[in-house]
Amino acid sequence: MTIARSEPGIIAARRRAVAAAPFAFRAAGTLAQANAVDLVVPYPAGVVSGDLLILQYARSGSSSYLTTTPSGWTELIGPIAGSDGQSDKFSIFYRVAGASEPSSVTLTKLAAADAAGIMVAYSGVNTSSPIDASASANLPTSGTSGTTPSVTTTRANTMLLRFYWVWGPPPNITPAATDTERFEATFTNHGYRMEMADSTQAAAGASGTTTGTWASSFGGRGATIAIAPA
Repeated sequence: MTIARSEPGIIAARRRAVAAAPFAFRAAGTLAQANAVDLVVPYPAGVVSGDLLILQYARSGSSSYLTTTPSGWTELIGPIAGSDGQSDKFSIFYRVAGASEPSSVTLTKLAAADAAGIMVAYSGVNTSSPIDASASANLPTSGTSGTTPSVTTTRANTMLLRFYWVWGPPPNITPAATDTERFEATFTNHGYRMEMADSTQAAAGASGTTTGTWASSFGGRGATIAIAPA
C-alpha cells in the first residue's frame, strides 16, 4: 500500500529549506575619501534585493560639520567621538537593499571636511529586523591592542561584526583569532585605519569582547553589531 505524503509536510520541508538559506558575508566595497561637502561611497559588488548594507564612516570637524543621514538609511551608531580627544566623529549606517539599488550612496555634510567610508553587504539577513544588538566603546589612547564591546543577542545564529577606527602611524590591524577580517583600509588624510571582521554566535546571550592588535595607537573607537539571519 502506498501512503501519500501530506501537503503540510511538504510545505514544512520547504520552509526548513528556506530557513537554511545561506546567511553570509557577500562583499566589501572600496574605501571612499574626500575633503568636500559630499562623500560618494560605492556599493560592494553583487548586491541583490534583501541584502543588508552596512557603511562604516569617519568625518573630521566639529558639530558644524554634521553629516545628513542619506534617505533610506539609518544611523545605528554615532556620530560619536573617539578617545583621542580630537573633533573627528564616527558613524555606522545601514539599510536593507531594495529591488533596485544605485551604484553608490552620497553622504552630505553641512560644510566641506575630510571624510571616509566603506560599505559591506551580507546575504540571508532578516529583512524586517536585521539588527539584533549594537554597542561602541573607546579604544585606548596608547598601546598595541584594544577591544570591541560585548553585546547581548536575543536570537540564535547571529553574526557579530567587529569594527575598528584606529588612529596611529600606521596601525595595521589584526583581529581576534576567532574573527575573519573582511576589509582594512587607511583614511590617509587623517591616518585612521578602518577595519571590520566577523564571526558567528550560535546561541543568544552575551557575545563577550574581542581584542584586535596593531603596531601602535593614539586612540579611536570600536563597535560591535549583531545581525540576525532570515
